[in-house]
Amino acid sequence: MSSNLAYLPNANKQSDDVLKYNRLNNWPDLPAQAQLFVHKYIDEGIVAACKHLSITKSAGLRILRDRLVNAYFKHIEDTLVSATLINQSFVELNLLETLEQANGEVDIPHVTKDGDVVMAPSVNLTAKVQVLRDMQKLAGMDKGVDKGLTSIKIDMDAFTGKSQVEIKGA
Repeated sequence: MSSNLAYLPNANKQSDDVLKYNRLNNWPDLPAQAQLFVHKYIDEGIVAACKHLSITKSAGLRILRDRLVNAYFKHIEDTLVSATLINQSFVELNLLETLEQANGEVDIPHVTKDGDVVMAPSVNLTAKVQVLRDMQKLAGMDKGVDKGLTSIKIDMDAFTGKSQVEIKGA
């Protein structure tokens, strides 16, 4: 193992051009063992990565300090972060659009008894509650919430001007 990574301390003298070349060409100068170490480090931490490659923690830290390995690490980390942000923002956007529909703020298609399609707003409180729950989960705010009983209080004055309804259920 150590023979595959023996060159790494000398790699710190590599120029920015070498780093750019590697970034653009899928890291041809970086040994597969070093790439595996970086992935294990990101997924499981330094101890597990060192154990997987049968090296000491100090040797693992030296590997991470190498300029080429460090550039690869940053590349992988940036890729993972941007993929997570794209997915999360996509879900948030769709939840907000669904919330607008559930609130009756936008017209949605309805089929009449004659089979015609009519665009009209429609309030769907069940969908609204589900969207709000999903948004709460996405934001990480659902920890510690009692999932046994759900209590929803709806002020019907906003819709009819008549009364309040309280719904309790599991």
